[in-house]
Amino acid sequence: GAGKSTLMKILAGIYAPDFGKIFLNDAQILNFSPKNAQELGIAMIFQEINLFPDLNICENIFIRRELMKKRGWVAYIDWDRMYRETRGYLKYFGLAIDPKTPLSNLSLGHQKFVEIIKALAHQAKVIIMDEPTAALTESEIVLLFRAIREVKKLGVIIIFISHHLEEVIEIADSITVLRDGSVIKTDSIEKMNLSHIVKMMAGKEVEDSYPKFVKKAGAEILRVENLAFAKRIFNINFSLKKGEILGITGLSGAGKRTLAKTLFGINTPYTGSIWVEERPVKITSPRSAINSGLCYVAGVGNQEALIQSMSIAQNITLTNLERVSHQGILSRKQEMDVMGDFAKWLEITENPLEIVGNLSGGNQKKVGLAKWLFA
Repeated sequence: GAGKSTLMKILAGIYAPDFGKIFLNDAQILNFSPKNAQELGIAMIFQEINLFPDLNICENIFIRRELMKKRGWVAYIDWDRMYRETRGYLKYFGLAIDPKTPLSNLSLGHQKFVEIIKALAHQAKVIIMDEPTAALTESEIVLLFRAIREVKKLGVIIIFISHHLEEVIEIADSITVLRDGSVIKTDSIEKMNLSHIVKMMAGKEVEDSYPKFVKKAGAEILRVENLAFAKRIFNINFSLKKGEILGITGLSGAGKRTLAKTLFGINTPYTGSIWVEERPVKITSPRSAINSGLCYVAGVGNQEALIQSMSIAQNITLTNLERVSHQGILSRKQEMDVMGDFAKWLEITENPLEIVGNLSGGNQKKVGLAKWLFA
């Protein structure tokens, strides 16, 4: 919510600035739009994959900018040249992948490569990457950083947006810290260190980034015994007491999200047993999970997280409309009151009527959490 993604969307022509000027190669950019930005060589790679899963690699790279050839008065798509150039790009980045491979068959990491190649094929001079490592495995991040360094050798400017400070320190030459929509400082990476960056981001000294709270665990709240689903997760067992936090980690495809969706009733039927407050429950749907006190905060960019076309207030209250209704009629005043409470608590500074799809990734995460806290 510091304003990183919003600023970059202005540079990409998606949002119009309220005031100020943008210069490229010492020339001011006027009448800025996404089309104009692309023509000027400014490309943006969003946090969510922004490609067509049903098209192959080559088709995604050259869509709307197909290479043409003429036979007399008739123009044709030059598929041979497009596939040849795609193979060249893939070879440059060390990827032994057929250009005719459907995008849906690629890992998230390789799909990010396709987006980078697409930007280069469009002669991008500036590539903006918004949280490019989100949902990538460690090995995919290594490959992505190698690609970024190769792109840098071509003289292309990279703007790398991330809240993962270790990644920024590893890949960047200089760093700009934003807080609450304002620039706090810009300097070379050699003059910055982790604690200094954290202080600028937080606006105060942070003595311990991960403080340990000594808290006596309460009664058992959740217990899972021998949980399995569709040969994707097997024999899962754990117990959680009131006040405890259980961290679940693993590589991409390890079953983390499958486990979460099974507990929330999206993945059914399952085998094994789930106990809530020492009582066995049968989770057959998300509604039955909610009634048992289980909620699922999905990741940003996931269609299961938020309804992008609805407002912040509508998304938050959607999980329990009865609390903001009277005799079956929704009370907008109560909805706004609820929004006001969560806005203060979670520091959501946007207008309650703002459409969620217009929010930054950070603010969408806050809304997603508020939605289930309200439930």
